[in-house]
Amino acid sequence: MKIIGESEAPPAVIEGASSLVEQCLIDEGKVISVYLIKGLYRVAKDWQEKGENCSAERIYRFIAGLHERSPQIKCAEIAQSTAALAGIAGGKKNFLESEQLYIRAIAICLDHLGEHHPVSAEILHEYAVLLRKLHLTTEAGVVDHRADEVLTLPLPVPNKLKSAS
Repeated sequence: MKIIGESEAPPAVIEGASSLVEQCLIDEGKVISVYLIKGLYRVAKDWQEKGENCSAERIYRFIAGLHERSPQIKCAEIAQSTAALAGIAGGKKNFLESEQLYIRAIAICLDHLGEHHPVSAEILHEYAVLLRKLHLTTEAGVVDHRADEVLTLPLPVPNKLKSAS
């Protein structure tokens, strides 16, 4: 069965790919575009907003699982999907799973996006909310403070842009 966005291209990854067009994901011998991941994330988010958490959760789990299967792909939606799963787990009062997923989402942010990315700050704020639910207000304050610091720092300029100027 073919997934929309699949290609019959040979399974190879371009090392050092920087643009979304150059990046691809190898999953069981198939090449999946980063644009497909972004589209799936939007679909899952729409399902979640409509209250269809079960459908959204399945899509989020697929996207989040891509980090383990193909760590060379780097996009914010993988971290955001992991954080969305954490939020769903927290809503089910499964706080241990929720915390583990938030920590994983933060690690993905640091690896994929860097510590100064707005998505990193967003996920840190969500994690702080969970910590407050667990009555860990001191820890939540530290995490919130770190998220606010991230938002005030300028985004780093990629090396390619630095060399062009």
